Amino acid sequence: LGYSRQTEGVTDLTAGPLVNLWGIGTDHARVPAESEIKAALALIDWRKVRLDPTARSVKLEKTGMSLDLGAFAKGWAADKVKEVLADEAVKAAIIDLGGNIFVFGSKRDGRPWKIGIQDPARPRGDYMGIVTTLGDSVTTAGTYERFFIKDGVRYHHILDLSTGRPADSGIQSVTVIAATSSLADGIDTALLILGLKKGMALVAKTPGVEAIFVGDDGRVWLSPGANKNFQLSDSTDWKLSE
Repeated sequence: LGYSRQTEGVTDLTAGPLVNLWGIGTDHARVPAESEIKAALALIDWRKVRLDPTARSVKLEKTGMSLDLGAFAKGWAADKVKEVLADEAVKAAIIDLGGNIFVFGSKRDGRPWKIGIQDPARPRGDYMGIVTTLGDSVTTAGTYERFFIKDGVRYHHILDLSTGRPADSGIQSVTVIAATSSLADGIDTALLILGLKKGMALVAKTPGVEAIFVGDDGRVWLSPGANKNFQLSDSTDWKLSE
């Protein structure tokens, strides 16, 4: 709820009706009718979620509302994994939840970790840059991860709740570097949906966050502090921009 509030609903934990409608990443993915999209959007509003700390219950105020924690849950889980490892006196580790990496401590030889950032245009495992760190979470939201093609049009899984359709912000991936995975995962999807200008503004007012924006046009933009962590590895396909 906190991240839904922080992003002013750009990422909303009640997005379940729209996510289920599109079904992207499932065997029933389809392009819904505009009337279906409007009906689903009418059920999305994080402000209509009521928490009862005493009863430990969650109430959704409108019939048909449903939660989808895909934009948030992995970050929370990574932080919990780190807590377990720390409780067991683990001094250094790399936690890999797929698109969500959390490292702490150093490698055995004392050097920092190097985390490859997926090249959106190439097969999984091909990277376009490297983040170097001794203790951060590095998460990536990308339009290349889950999608389907219908009548020659590609529909990806990151949905813009202002339109009810896949985001079209000119950005195809955003990598966030932060001290906790909850924070990094909590805003990376919102940054991609917002696009470069509004996304950078959100980074600027969120302490402890740096971001790497990869544009549809092959350009890469870094938030002011990201250049100390990130190095572009493929200058042929990708170009750093001011």
